[in-house]
Amino acid sequence: MIDSVLARGKLRQLLAVMEMERKVLLSGPLGDLAKISAKRDFLLESLVAGGPVSQRILATRLADIKTMAARNGALLKASMEGMKDARKVIVNMEESLNQLDTYSRNGGKVLVAQTLPGKGHKI
Repeated sequence: MIDSVLARGKLRQLLAVMEMERKVLLSGPLGDLAKISAKRDFLLESLVAGGPVSQRILATRLADIKTMAARNGALLKASMEGMKDARKVIVNMEESLNQLDTYSRNGGKVLVAQTLPGKGHKI
């Protein structure tokens, strides 16, 4: 009886932690993911290792857990892709600071080398 009550409590906690993981993936801060993931893993492992009663209770919501895990995985992948894209934009912006394209009197394109602003230069 007590095993059943404890397992149900862990299952509720697991589902709540997975929902918290979703919210962090959607709105941040992403730094919280490590702590949340560790708690999620601990709860899941304790349910799996908790014996037949715990495993039976886990099985009742296994489809929901798999759905939530797939959703959170897709959000994590999208977040990582977004960070890669943002990094590319920043690199492109930094590279453009070092060059200036203009046109000559004849209409030909001319690349003017730029130096990074130092002391005494205004941007």
